[in-house]
Amino acid sequence: MRINKSFFKTSLLLGLGILCGCSKQFWYDSFKLGGESRCQYDTPTNNCMERLDKRPYEAYEKERNAK
Repeated sequence: MRINKSFFKTSLLLGLGILCGCSKQFWYDSFKLGGESRCQYDTPTNNCMERLDKRPYEAYEKERNAK
């Protein structure tokens, strides 16, 4: 069984985040990476990558706090 590199990276990052109790930014970046990884298996006509949030964490947090 061959393990996809991006799946392995995502799993590793999430596992480390759970173990070390990392910051909100770490979680944000990990989920963003996971979304990109899942898009690799999606059909090109589904426009998966276009639907992902491409904002950096700082912009996301600023908008979130403004509400």
